[in-house]
Amino acid sequence: ASDDTWDGLVAALNLRGLCAELARNCQLRGREGQRMELELAPHCANLLTDRIQQQLQEALCAHLGTSIVVKITVANEAVVATPAAKQAEQNAKKQVRAEAAAGADPAVQALLNTFDGELLKVSPNE
Repeated sequence: ASDDTWDGLVAALNLRGLCAELARNCQLRGREGQRMELELAPHCANLLTDRIQQQLQEALCAHLGTSIVVKITVANEAVVATPAAKQAEQNAKKQVRAEAAAGADPAVQALLNTFDGELLKVSPNE
């Protein structure tokens, strides 16, 4: 991902902790000059503190090499374009593929039949 997208910018910032969670659960609403407007997923409103927002703003300024003023508002409804939401969707698709593959695997079926077993949990390979 490149810095041209919010996802790419978030990845390039190498944030940690609550600041990373705040950034991953925001979507870029717009950027005009030195002002950047972000929208935060409602279920993460507790992450919106002055300290964490300041950390994100400082990281963006350092990375972009310019002064940026970040304004974050909590969305009124679910925000689907956040990096975290996109990652969750990808993980869910991987899980469905892993479960389908395990269910269709002849070796797995043979073991289940031989030992009268059942498949309780399937984890996708990374």
